[in-house]
Order: sequence, then C-alpha cells, then structure tokens
Amino acid sequence: MSVEPSLSFNWTDPPHGSFRTDLAVTRINYAFNPPMFFSGLVQYNSARNSVSNNFRFRWEYSPGSELFVVYTENRETSPLRPIGLPTSRTVVLLSISTGCSGASWSPASCWPLGDRGLRR
Repeated sequence: MSVEPSLSFNWTDPPHGSFRTDLAVTRINYAFNPPMFFSGLVQYNSARNSVSNNFRFRWEYSPGSELFVVYTENRETSPLRPIGLPTSRTVVLLSISTGCSGASWSPASCWPLGDRGLRR
C-alpha cells in the first residue's frame, strides 16, 4: 500500500491579472494481490472551489482478460452551492479481453460472470 499526499501553491501573473491557486492531492494505491489492485486520487483545487476524486479497481480474472470499475466525481465547495451535491459523477464498468474476438466469442467465455452478468 502506498499513500502519496502533496500540496502545491501556485502564483501566476498573466497580462489579464494575477491569481493564486492551491492544490491538495492524495493518491492511494493498494494491491490485494498481483492481478487485483485499487487506486484512488482525491484533489482539492482552490481556484475552482472544487473537490474531485477518481477511484479505480482493476482485476485480471484470467491472463489477458481484465475488469475495470472506475468512479469519478467532482463537487463544488462554493458557499453558494449546497454541500454534498456533486456537480458531475461518472461510473464506468469495462471488461477487456484479448481472447474474446472473432467467431469464438461468447458471453460465458469472455465475461467474468458469464451470461448472468448480461441479464437485466
């Protein structure tokens, strides 16, 4: 497991006016075992008054076949916006397999849950 906090203070002076922005970032990486890991990033940006995060889970369930679950969210921290309401949110579930192409493709062989994962 690794945790990587960082702070940066940036002063810029472009022709249209100077400004300052502060960034507070924390990265987290955790390997459950070699084919399965979690990584996360949480960032505060003072110029945008926002907190954003990105969490990613990766699992290689068989050689050459991977499942990714990604969650990304942005929240404004402005005093004029109600606390706790995200401004954007994205969830992605992606399965990639190098052995799942051509005429031999089937959900049971290329999806970790087989046909059960495709039912609604």
